[in-house]
Amino acid sequence: LFSASAPRAALNAFVFFLGMVGAYFAYTVFVGGFFPRAYMFFWLAVTALTPFLGFVCFYGRGEHPLSIGIAAVLLALLARQAFAFGFWYFDLLYPLEAVLLVGMAVLLYRSPKQILLALLGGAVLFFVLSPLYLGIL
Repeated sequence: LFSASAPRAALNAFVFFLGMVGAYFAYTVFVGGFFPRAYMFFWLAVTALTPFLGFVCFYGRGEHPLSIGIAAVLLALLARQAFAFGFWYFDLLYPLEAVLLVGMAVLLYRSPKQILLALLGGAVLFFVLSPLYLGIL
């Protein structure tokens, strides 16, 4: 979010994930004595996607309608992790995810109008996505 340009955000995200995944697998092989092949392929695939995701997230802090839409999607996905919603209930599932949601809103803040539109859009997306099972979340 705070990189100088979108390509730099993509590079920063990629290098961070590459280092994290490399350290994790070095630890599991040399200290833990095992090699989690399925996890390795999953996290390498996630690492391969991080330049695109870093590029997209860079624009989530702007005031353009597309930027507000990106911020709304990010907030909705974190809200989907933190809360459960049904016909008769609204429940906090994971308090730490709710803390991350608040932190994301603080990081995305640019102006009162921008964050209000992003939060409203995120709330609408949350209620649209709630009935759907999202296996990745």
